[in-house]
Amino acid sequence: MVAAILALRAIAPPAAAAATQQPAAPAAMNEDLVFRTQTNWQELPRGGVLRPFFDRYVRVFGVYIFASERVEPWALQHAARVMAKFLDQDEDGQADEPAVVEAMVARRAMQALLVDEEEWETGIGVLANDPDLSDGVVKNDLPSWDCSVDDVWVLAELFQSGEHAATACERRSALGSVFRMTRVALRCRDGDLRLRRALVPALRGRAALRSE
Repeated sequence: MVAAILALRAIAPPAAAAATQQPAAPAAMNEDLVFRTQTNWQELPRGGVLRPFFDRYVRVFGVYIFASERVEPWALQHAARVMAKFLDQDEDGQADEPAVVEAMVARRAMQALLVDEEEWETGIGVLANDPDLSDGVVKNDLPSWDCSVDDVWVLAELFQSGEHAATACERRSALGSVFRMTRVALRCRDGDLRLRRALVPALRGRAALRSE
């Protein structure tokens, strides 16, 4: 699936609530939610770099999920629903922790949805693993990337399962990819306890979603 992040607007969550209050388990993910598929590459920064590897994308609270041509439509929708549920666990249409989402959007956090590791290794992964960052795409854990880097997409990869089903295994994989994207926010606000507290409810929700 992410982004290099510079200044984030500090938003103080309810201090005690985020750190100590145990939120209720989120409701089951809404499988009827449909995200609009887009193909307007001209509107994207460095869209020409991404276009050879992906043929469509969706946005969830401003965060992009790009899918390759071989990815089936159901898999893209499933990945988007998982991300939406992680970021908006009460399903009120607003991100539960705006500071976390703003952090991902600010530096182009993206999820790269592919059919398998071979497609990654012979495709976008070639650019994302290039340490000089010259192509404007970087994997989220590459050591050569830090928060001072601008004008790049920072991605977390995700692979479609072989079945037309939202299996528990696939849900865990999608959640793991989204979580790697949210870590970008923390990485670029090292030691910011307010942002760390903001992630606490999301992390608890992640555990609840994994157990559904």
